[in-house]
Amino acid sequence: MPYGAGNNNGIPGHPASPGYGTFIYDLSKLSAPMVTVTPGAYPNAVGFDEKHKLIYAQNFDVDLIVYNHGGAKLGEFEMDDRNAQTRAFFPHPDGGKVLVLTGKSLFWCELPQSVIDRAG
Repeated sequence: MPYGAGNNNGIPGHPASPGYGTFIYDLSKLSAPMVTVTPGAYPNAVGFDEKHKLIYAQNFDVDLIVYNHGGAKLGEFEMDDRNAQTRAFFPHPDGGKVLVLTGKSLFWCELPQSVIDRAG
Protein backbone atom coordinates (compact mmCIF):
# COMPACT_ATOMS: atom_id res chain seq x y z
CA MET A 1 0.00 0.00 0.00
CA PRO A 2 1.47 3.38 -0.92
CA TYR A 3 2.07 5.70 2.00
CA GLY A 4 2.61 9.45 1.65
CA ALA A 5 6.02 9.38 3.34
CA GLY A 6 7.02 6.03 1.80
CA ASN A 7 7.26 2.64 3.47
CA ASN A 8 9.27 2.39 6.69
CA ASN A 9 12.84 1.23 7.06
CA GLY A 10 13.89 -1.34 9.63
CA ILE A 11 11.18 -3.92 8.90
CA PRO A 12 12.66 -7.44 9.37
CA GLY A 13 13.27 -9.21 6.05
CA HIS A 14 12.82 -5.99 4.05
CA PRO A 15 15.37 -3.94 2.13
CA ALA A 16 16.05 -0.34 3.07
CA SER A 17 13.31 1.77 1.52
CA PRO A 18 14.53 4.73 -0.47
CA GLY A 19 12.72 8.00 0.09
CA TYR A 20 9.01 7.64 -0.70
CA GLY A 21 9.49 3.98 -1.68
CA THR A 22 6.53 1.63 -2.00
CA PHE A 23 6.99 -2.08 -1.33
CA ILE A 24 5.21 -4.41 -3.79
CA TYR A 25 4.49 -7.95 -2.54
CA ASP A 26 3.78 -11.27 -4.19
CA LEU A 27 0.57 -12.50 -2.56
CA SER A 28 2.11 -15.94 -2.05
CA LYS A 29 5.02 -14.46 -0.04
CA LEU A 30 4.05 -11.51 2.14
CA SER A 31 7.12 -11.77 4.37
CA ALA A 32 9.30 -9.71 2.00
CA PRO A 33 8.59 -7.44 -0.96
CA MET A 34 9.29 -8.70 -4.47
CA VAL A 35 10.18 -5.17 -5.62
CA THR A 36 10.24 -1.58 -4.41
CA VAL A 37 9.14 1.28 -6.66
CA THR A 38 10.16 4.85 -5.92
CA PRO A 39 7.59 7.17 -7.47
CA GLY A 40 8.56 10.25 -5.46
CA ALA A 41 6.75 12.49 -3.02
CA TYR A 42 3.32 11.56 -1.67
CA PRO A 43 2.42 8.30 -3.43
CA ASN A 44 -1.18 7.21 -2.79
CA ALA A 45 -2.17 4.87 -5.64
CA VAL A 46 -0.73 1.75 -7.25
CA GLY A 47 -2.06 -0.55 -9.97
CA PHE A 48 -0.98 -3.62 -11.91
CA ASP A 49 -1.15 -4.59 -15.58
CA GLU A 50 -0.84 -8.36 -15.41
CA LYS A 51 -0.77 -8.94 -19.17
CA HIS A 52 2.31 -6.77 -19.74
CA LYS A 53 3.74 -7.13 -16.22
CA LEU A 54 3.58 -3.39 -15.51
CA ILE A 55 3.23 -1.50 -12.24
CA TYR A 56 1.41 1.84 -12.21
CA ALA A 57 2.19 4.49 -9.59
CA GLN A 58 2.06 8.26 -9.20
CA ASN A 59 3.41 11.12 -7.13
CA PHE A 60 2.43 14.68 -6.23
CA ASP A 61 3.53 16.02 -9.64
CA VAL A 62 2.99 13.11 -12.07
CA ASP A 63 -0.36 11.36 -12.60
CA LEU A 64 0.95 8.08 -14.05
CA ILE A 65 4.39 6.50 -13.67
CA VAL A 66 4.94 3.12 -15.34
CA TYR A 67 7.43 0.52 -14.06
CA ASN A 68 8.28 -3.01 -15.15
CA HIS A 69 7.93 -5.81 -12.56
CA GLY A 70 11.60 -5.38 -11.69
CA GLY A 71 10.98 -1.79 -10.60
CA ALA A 72 12.63 -0.02 -13.57
CA LYS A 73 10.82 3.18 -14.55
CA LEU A 74 9.55 3.01 -18.14
CA GLY A 75 7.68 6.29 -18.47
CA GLU A 76 5.88 9.22 -16.84
CA PHE A 77 2.63 10.83 -18.00
CA GLU A 78 0.94 13.99 -16.74
CA MET A 79 -2.78 14.32 -17.43
CA ASP A 80 -4.18 16.81 -14.93
CA ASP A 81 -2.91 19.83 -13.03
CA ARG A 82 -0.48 19.32 -10.16
CA ASN A 83 -3.09 19.52 -7.42
CA ALA A 84 -5.45 16.92 -8.92
CA GLN A 85 -3.67 13.94 -7.27
CA THR A 86 -4.27 10.51 -8.77
CA ARG A 87 -6.62 8.45 -6.57
CA ALA A 88 -6.81 5.09 -8.39
CA PHE A 89 -5.78 3.09 -11.46
CA PHE A 90 -8.14 0.74 -13.30
CA PRO A 91 -6.08 -1.35 -15.76
CA HIS A 92 -7.80 -2.82 -18.82
CA PRO A 93 -7.66 -6.65 -18.90
CA ASP A 94 -6.13 -6.58 -22.41
CA GLY A 95 -3.17 -4.63 -21.00
CA GLY A 96 -1.47 -1.44 -22.07
CA LYS A 97 -4.52 0.68 -21.26
CA VAL A 98 -5.62 2.18 -17.97
CA LEU A 99 -8.23 4.48 -16.50
CA VAL A 100 -6.59 7.06 -14.23
CA LEU A 101 -8.87 8.62 -11.63
CA THR A 102 -7.66 11.93 -10.22
CA GLY A 103 -9.33 14.16 -7.67
CA LYS A 104 -10.83 16.15 -10.55
CA SER A 105 -11.16 13.90 -13.62
CA LEU A 106 -11.13 10.41 -15.11
CA PHE A 107 -8.62 9.80 -17.93
CA TRP A 108 -8.32 6.97 -20.47
CA CYS A 109 -4.65 6.28 -21.20
CA GLU A 110 -3.28 4.01 -23.91
CA LEU A 111 0.41 3.46 -23.31
CA PRO A 112 2.83 4.01 -26.18
CA GLN A 113 4.01 0.76 -27.75
CA SER A 114 7.58 1.77 -26.90
CA VAL A 115 6.74 1.56 -23.17
CA ILE A 116 5.01 -1.82 -23.53
CA ASP A 117 7.94 -3.18 -25.55
CA ARG A 118 10.40 -2.29 -22.75
CA ALA A 119 8.31 -4.06 -20.08
CA GLY A 120 10.37 -7.21 -20.49
